[in-house]
Amino acid sequence: MVFVIKMNGEKAEFNEEKIIHTAMRAGASRELAEEVAKAVRSRIYNGITTREILKMVREELKKHSPYLARVYTLKDAISLLNPDIYEFEYYVASLFRLKGYNVKRSPEPKPRGRCVEHEIDVLAEKDGKIIVVECKHHHKERTFTGLDVVMRQHARLIDLKDGWRDGKKNSIDVQEAWVATNTKFSEHAIKYARCRGIKLLSWRYPEGNSLADWVNSMKAYPLTIVNLPLKYREALLPYGVWNTVDFMNADDKILRKSGLTDVQINAYKRRIKTMKELMGG
Repeated sequence: MVFVIKMNGEKAEFNEEKIIHTAMRAGASRELAEEVAKAVRSRIYNGITTREILKMVREELKKHSPYLARVYTLKDAISLLNPDIYEFEYYVASLFRLKGYNVKRSPEPKPRGRCVEHEIDVLAEKDGKIIVVECKHHHKERTFTGLDVVMRQHARLIDLKDGWRDGKKNSIDVQEAWVATNTKFSEHAIKYARCRGIKLLSWRYPEGNSLADWVNSMKAYPLTIVNLPLKYREALLPYGVWNTVDFMNADDKILRKSGLTDVQINAYKRRIKTMKELMGG
């Protein structure tokens, strides 16, 4: 019996099915996933960390397809979004947009509550319902989004609601508040959110409707997954090109404004198309 060390430091028995499941989620067939799991099993040792196992899986997938390996590292691609240009916020906004919302990142003028103005990461509206989204991006996957963030978002929701009732200038009729992160929420954050009606969106929470579920169902990957350099990603933000779906749907004239050549545009489109096919889309 081999035990592995999880991200939180806990010890757990090695489970080969988990490797098969995650490899298949990346687009591998059952046969290939089982082959990868077998190769990893032959290399593991007692006390190995889950991070080391993930690295092994990536290496085995890469032997068969660099795209499969890259899809497997989707979580890493999201962690590579650049905080200096608020790229995670744009990315989250793009996912809400694909769900049919009208979105704004950091709307101006800042919405007014009863007490203060509020910096809103993402403002989304659909069918007359307005929601505000606080985005917390982390480079390290073991970094949790904690209770303090959820409590602040709850306080923001209350102040915005009060500002609307008071008829404050630049107030908005907010019905719902969300917190989105690319990692995990602490147990206390989840408990408080449930109690106060704050919606949470993290990599694997809520089950069946998580950030990973959204991305995989819409095939809307961050542009970091095809290694599009930062200078091009930044240049495309004002034109609403915030993920791979946006890139594929954008007019080439828009894409050229970033400095990309036609040859580069076609190359990136081929990469995106291949990745979508590997994911079954």
